[in-house]
Amino acid sequence: MKIQLLPIAVLALLISCTTNKAEDEMNGIVSLERAKMPEAVVLSNPQEIEMPEMLNPAYFSVVHDSLLFVTNQQNMENFVDVYSLSTNTLLFHLAHRGQGPSEMLSCTVNSHSNTDDNIYLMDSSKKRFYTEDINDVLSAGSFSLGRYFTYSSEVLETLDIIDVSDSSYLAYNMWYLDAEGYQNGMDSGVELFQKNTDSGKGIGDFSNFVASVNGARIFEVPGSDSYWVADIHKDEIRILNRDLTLKKRIEGPDGFNISYESSNGNAPVNFVSFSGEKEYRTYTDYFITKDHVYLIYEGNDHFNMEDLTPVEMFKFDHDGTLLATYRFDRFVNSISISKDERYLYCGSRKSVSEVPCLLRYELR
Repeated sequence: MKIQLLPIAVLALLISCTTNKAEDEMNGIVSLERAKMPEAVVLSNPQEIEMPEMLNPAYFSVVHDSLLFVTNQQNMENFVDVYSLSTNTLLFHLAHRGQGPSEMLSCTVNSHSNTDDNIYLMDSSKKRFYTEDINDVLSAGSFSLGRYFTYSSEVLETLDIIDVSDSSYLAYNMWYLDAEGYQNGMDSGVELFQKNTDSGKGIGDFSNFVASVNGARIFEVPGSDSYWVADIHKDEIRILNRDLTLKKRIEGPDGFNISYESSNGNAPVNFVSFSGEKEYRTYTDYFITKDHVYLIYEGNDHFNMEDLTPVEMFKFDHDGTLLATYRFDRFVNSISISKDERYLYCGSRKSVSEVPCLLRYELR
């Protein structure tokens, strides 16, 4: 009898697993499993692109396949420089440091799509989000800084903002962590904020400081009715409907089991960190094309600033179906993809103390 029961038990287990997977798929939950993912294309031996006049870059953005927008380190007098990729020469200094109407106190360029005619700027000192027409910038040789709104002090400003309407924008709330006991009384980190308003809340209004362990890359794709939320610490992507309800969740591929701990000292708030001296890093950069979404995936439970490790890249269609995977021969970030999706441009360095170089890979 025991010999007959074993196959029956195994069969029951298989049926249970199959049923659970089917239920997950019905609920919009998809698992990325390493053994079932497309074989990784290895990207190596890139071309290094040198700009003789480039001094102290931080991030790179390639626009119109021919222009390089460089966000400089924040100690520079000009926060942004524009170069020609065909001649490797400087075209403009932009975003000058200062208090005047045409100046900025800080600047980060947000350009993550080759289908968008705009680029976006964030001045974290003034809490301003600017929209700039690329062709107008090229014609004038300057940013107009005329189209902007101020954003809330609750926004996790190292990430993304989506301009939703005349009155609202979407961003990640720096005070929310999706873990029991650390939500600070909120239901979600992705929040629809009102433009040019601020709650006035500060550190004394919350129980837990979680900004070092939360966050996601938030974006929308062309012609889509949804938002993508790619977590920067969990290996999880959520695709949300316009009303922010869940449409699809993509879990994996590494199944990190993350736990947290907190410390207080004499501070008015608990400072939350990962347990066990871990430092989880997952989806850290993205780029959107007419047909695809490319996501940089670090997949680490540690982070050594002086020894940056090689990363992966996942290619999805606009519905969130995984189509291809890539494995780089080094650490890369600030990616851009050419319109024909033949080339990838990126920044790379071995240590955060180094100045990043600009590379071009051929996608195969």
